[in-house]
Amino acid sequence: MLTENKFSKYLIYAIGEIILVVIGILIALQINNWNENNKTRNQELALLKSLKFEMEENVIMIDLHLEYLNNMKLNYDRILSLTNPNYIEKKEDSLQYALTNIFTISTFLPKNTELNAAQNSNSIRLIRNKKITTGLSKWILQSEFVINFGSTANEYYNNTLVPTVLNYYQLKNITYDRSNGNNGTVSKHKSNLEKLFRNRVFENNLYRMNTLIRIRASYAADLKVETLNLIQLLNKELNN
Repeated sequence: MLTENKFSKYLIYAIGEIILVVIGILIALQINNWNENNKTRNQELALLKSLKFEMEENVIMIDLHLEYLNNMKLNYDRILSLTNPNYIEKKEDSLQYALTNIFTISTFLPKNTELNAAQNSNSIRLIRNKKITTGLSKWILQSEFVINFGSTANEYYNNTLVPTVLNYYQLKNITYDRSNGNNGTVSKHKSNLEKLFRNRVFENNLYRMNTLIRIRASYAADLKVETLNLIQLLNKELNN
């Protein structure tokens, strides 16, 4: 009986020890999980902050791009108002100035270093908010569309509009600066601005380019709205 009594006490003691060990392990695991979750959350927050900053920079880039496109719309409208089969002769300087203002193109290049790095390293998986990940995917597709459509417009400009203009106008004269009196930069070939502004193909090319610019501006404005919505989502998540 004494032996059985001692064994029972030992068994209870052993079970208690096992329970304490198990509880200790569970507590340790819980602390480890908490630490890991805290570390993961800090990494997520750091990524969200970087993406928010990058998107804020993109808003600035889009605004600059929209400013350029809006100015170009005005320039093309001005030149289109001068094209006419019954062209009324105007001062060559004013026509040359009008043409000079369309000899420029712009390519929208968004800032996406942080976003690309997050995708390439798969750290994008740290973002738990599905609205944000969906918004980022949509933003990527929309920004690529803006870039590609802009490239199409620039190709039309380079391959169609510019060659038409250069049939009648000397490109060398665009860089001519009368204030310096640098006669050496003036082309000896004569421009025929009157014939250019009466040309039906020139007018069609201008109209087509003007339409492309307006579409580009519309797509860029849509991208800005998408970017601002994404910034709002990022702010909300960072403030939680």
